Amino acid sequence: MPHFSYQGKRVYYREKGSGEVLIILTGNTASSAVHDGEIDYFCK
Repeated sequence: MPHFSYQGKRVYYREKGSGEVLIILTGNTASSAVHDGEIDYFCK
């Protein structure tokens, strides 16, 4: 999974779909999987 470093921490991200950029941030310890439904919806 692609990632970048920010303040000494790895930040993982996913790219999906096309068009305008939408950034969805999870909670402090939450998995991005909790947003799978929203990601699928907005990719349509």
